[in-house]
Amino acid sequence: MRLLWLTVHSITFIAEAF
Repeated sequence: MRLLWLTVHSITFIAEAF
């Protein structure tokens, strides 16, 4: 499930951005 991994990465990236 690469889509799930990509979503997790995106959420983590956004969280770090904040």
